[in-house]
Parts: sequence; structure tokens; C-alpha cells
Amino acid sequence: MNGDTSNDVVEGMRDSMDRRDKIRRHGGDIQGIINKLDYLEDLGITAIWINPLLENDMEVSYHGYAATDLYRIDPRFGTNELYRKLVEEAHQKGIKIIMDHVSNHVGINHPWINDLPADDWINGSTENHMQNRHQKEVLLDMHRDSLFLENLRVGWFVPTMPDLNQTNPYLASYLIQNTLWWIEFSGIDGIREDTYPYVDDTFLANWAQAILSEYPNFNIVGEIWIHDPVFLAPYQKDGNFFSDFNTFLPSITDFGIFEAFGRVFNRDQSIKEIYKFLSRDFLYPDPYNLVIFLENHDVMRAMDLVHNNPQRLKMALQILLTMRGIPQIYYGTEIGMSCGSTDHGLIRQDFPGGFPGDTRDAFTSEGRTEAENDIFNNLQQVLKLRKEYAALAVGKFLHLPVYNEFYIYFRILDEEKIMMIVNNKAEKRIISLAFFPHHFQNVTSLQDLKSEEVIPYSKELSLDIIGYDVGIYRLQ
Repeated sequence: MNGDTSNDVVEGMRDSMDRRDKIRRHGGDIQGIINKLDYLEDLGITAIWINPLLENDMEVSYHGYAATDLYRIDPRFGTNELYRKLVEEAHQKGIKIIMDHVSNHVGINHPWINDLPADDWINGSTENHMQNRHQKEVLLDMHRDSLFLENLRVGWFVPTMPDLNQTNPYLASYLIQNTLWWIEFSGIDGIREDTYPYVDDTFLANWAQAILSEYPNFNIVGEIWIHDPVFLAPYQKDGNFFSDFNTFLPSITDFGIFEAFGRVFNRDQSIKEIYKFLSRDFLYPDPYNLVIFLENHDVMRAMDLVHNNPQRLKMALQILLTMRGIPQIYYGTEIGMSCGSTDHGLIRQDFPGGFPGDTRDAFTSEGRTEAENDIFNNLQQVLKLRKEYAALAVGKFLHLPVYNEFYIYFRILDEEKIMMIVNNKAEKRIISLAFFPHHFQNVTSLQDLKSEEVIPYSKELSLDIIGYDVGIYRLQ
């Protein structure tokens, strides 16, 4: 999203703007986000997670995950004051701001690296350190080899990102104080903690406690890239695995449901896979506070996930927005952006119309194709329903076993009860409500929330569900 400063040349910064190169900076900035808050509000977005905005004075720095100053917004994005303005203006529109935070590492060009505050400030040295093997399950493996656990904690993510040693009490204090300062200074609403399993767990527990004791209503989501809920669930606060340890982490990324979506929409397995993963929610202390998603900036785009089938994309998004958890949507999904690759530079491509010289502006309906508007309008409609009916956002989740690729589930809050019927077949099909009549006691009608049609209820009622779609009905 282009703004006022994106084309400026910042003297001394290593990574210059070059939109021709997929892994160079392309020019988006904080003012550009401010300029598009109306677009996000109109779409129905209620929170924005932005990749790290701290100074990244690195040769390849567009992703932001190699900070060189933990107290300074990168001048190519704007200033500290402009960041605070973004938070204030977002709040005026009912939109929260989530900071992408990194405790695990800094960039190789951080001033610390050439003048370490202590010998043990980082794990190893630039010349001699472990390369991380990314074996994240070892923390919970009772049969683990101790070397692999050490590797997870002290191994460097990549050679240009020195691994910080949070067991040093002075560094631990610095990182905690720095986080508290940003929350107090900017007024942000939450944190997404990058590479969570790679960081010393005692430090992160103390870090989370320090934040939540000062800001009890704050939310923190840990990025834990583990697909198996057995290994994923213990990371959440009050998990059942640790008898003498608590992470105090309120929320985690639900890579289990991400795996289920991949099985159904990319590998064409039964919709039972989503049912099966959700039936394991007993493992989580609070499954309603998990962040659920189809994609993010590290994996294939959702349109590629569904093999470029727009109807399947709409179906997947409707499930995402009506099941339990906090849904996260990657930018560009609202118009079905795809790239046919898992290359990071392509996954993170520019949104059409965000930059000077773009041939079209997909921020407007006129600048979108008919197919893009269809996806946009469908997503906008369901986001509006999620705002209008609290049961879709915070209601109890109840589901029925999958039958003939029909998946039926409910969201229930007080007297509000909403039913979703997923048809995971390409053709329109009829489903009878007679085989679960106990859900319709005292119900006189069903309102189709997408068409607004009111349907009188009877014991013989059957519903038509178009192919690859989700029927959303309010029981009245």
C-alpha cells in the first residue's frame, strides 16, 4: 500500500526499492496503510497484523524479520509517531493493530553484533554457531535426544539472523521492557510472536506474564508451526502437558486446522478431515482463542491451495469465518490472488493498485474483474454476518459427524442459534433436516442469512445447497 514516503531514498540504508526484484523492497509504507483503512473497514476487517516494521538495515530486508534497532520504526516505512497515528486512526474505525514481534533473533547488522554487551548475548558467534534444524516437536518428545533440544533453542534460523540468548538476565529484561514500551507508546492491541518454539521457554513465560500483568486484556498469539494438535496444544496457557510449567500464552496459530484445510482443499480428501481435527479440541485449554487460517506469508496462497477454483475458495473462506477460533485472512485473498508457487517473493506479491504506475486499482470495484468482485462480495457478506451475529464470532461450536460429504455445524449464543451446512460436492444437492430434528425444537422458520429468504420449518423440510458452498441459516 503506497503512501507518502515509499519512493524516498533513505541515506545509508542497505536495501533500496526495486519492484522488478521479487525480494527487494517494493515501497509500501505506514501512510499507505492509513490511506486504505476505509477499504479495510468496508471489507469488514476488524484487526490488522502487519509484518515487522522495525528498522531492518539489511541487504535483503523487505520481510522485516531481521531488526537492527528495536526502538525505531524503519524510516522507509515512516516514523514512530506515524506508527502511533496508524493505531489511533485504526481504532477510530474499530480496527485493532497487532504487532509482529521477534524475540528469537535480530539482524546481523544490529550494532550489538560487533560490540556484544556480554559474551553470552547471542548463542555462539558469527563464525561458530549451530544451524537450526527446525525440529519443533522435540520439546514435548519424552524420547528426545538432548542435542536436538539444544539445537532448537540455540540454533540460528539463518546465518544473517543471530540467535539471541534470552537466558542472559540483562537481555531478557531488555526484551521485556522493549515490548512493554511499544505497547504503552503505540497503543497496539495484540502481539503475534514470531518463531515461538525457538525461544527459551522460561523467558517467554516471564515475558507473557509481564505483559499480561500490565495489560490484562491484551492478546498474544504464538507462531507455532506444528500441524499435530498433540504437539501444538501444550503451548497454550494452562496446557495439560506440563505439570510444573505454564507458558501463559493466551493464543497460538492453529496449524492443525491449516493442515485439515490442506487435506480437504488441496489434496481433495473428505470434509471429514476438518471434522476430525476439530474433534481433537479437547487437547486445547481454549480452542476458541486459536488463530485459524488458510494461508499466510510463508505458505501457498489460498487460491493455489484450492487449485484455482473460485467456488472452492469461497467455500473455504465461509467455513473459516463461521467455525470456532479467530480467523486470519491474508491480503489479496479477497480478490483471489494466486501465484502458482510457494516462492516467498511471489507469495508476497504486490496488491494491484497499491503503487504508482499500476495498470489497475483492485481497491475499487471498477478496478477488479468480475471474478474478483464475486470473491470480494462473498467474503464481505460473510464478514458482515460475523459482525451482525455474535454467535458466529463467539458462540459455542457444535458439529455433527460428516455424512455423504455434508458437514453440519452450529454456533450458539444464548437464544441465537445459527446452522451451517457445507456441501463438499460440485453439484447442487438436497439435504433433509429430518435426521437431526432435536435441533429444531420450538423452531418455526429458518432464515437464509445470505439470501435473507425466510423458510417455514416443518419436520419434512429439505434444503438445497449449491455445489461447493456453505448454507448459513438462523433458526427462528
